[in-house]
Amino acid sequence: MRTDVPTDYMNPSAVYDGWWNFGSAYKAAQAKIKTFICPSDDPYTATDTVDVILHPVRLSPNSWELLRQGFPVNGAGNALGRTNYLGVAGFSGVIGIPSNDFLAGCFYNRSSLRISDITAGDGTSNTLMFGESLGDSPFGPRLLSWSWMGAGAMPTAFGLPNDEASSGWWHFNSRHAGVVQFCFCDGSVRGIFSGLTPGAGDYQTFLFASAYRDGMSINISNISN
Repeated sequence: MRTDVPTDYMNPSAVYDGWWNFGSAYKAAQAKIKTFICPSDDPYTATDTVDVILHPVRLSPNSWELLRQGFPVNGAGNALGRTNYLGVAGFSGVIGIPSNDFLAGCFYNRSSLRISDITAGDGTSNTLMFGESLGDSPFGPRLLSWSWMGAGAMPTAFGLPNDEASSGWWHFNSRHAGVVQFCFCDGSVRGIFSGLTPGAGDYQTFLFASAYRDGMSINISNISN
């Protein structure tokens, strides 16, 4: 494990080895932070893996997939502090596909966004910033959890399923019946209705709400409580 400490963590253009290669970062990642945990869930019950990387990757000129990397809980993963909250990357973050990048969210990879940069049609009060995610399906035994240190943001492309057959680690999801809690860019928190999946009537509204520069005016009350 490396002992040298990077000095410009605040530079989003800097690229380093994985944070787990640095002793100081790995030690910090073991902090258990109460405010990162939803009172309705316990991510420390995971029995398989604690995921530390979540990132959209471009595979070809017009395709992409979501990659994850984790540590097994019977090894290094068990020590890591966990979270229920991830940043909103928008449809798929910024991956070099213009039709996807148009719907980028606040926390695309290496984002240096400022509040003043949020130009979506209805501004900060209708733009999603953080959302709940279990790191696993809300149905059945808990196998996976997120590490707060590494799994920074989630795409919205896959929507918010409300059935056991389709909900998984690649979704924002929660233990709350019928909703997933999101924090908006103005600091407010609202529940977004589950069932907003590709093909559903208000799925596009959810995508526009997750983007910061799409310029589309939406009625957020159509998808939230």
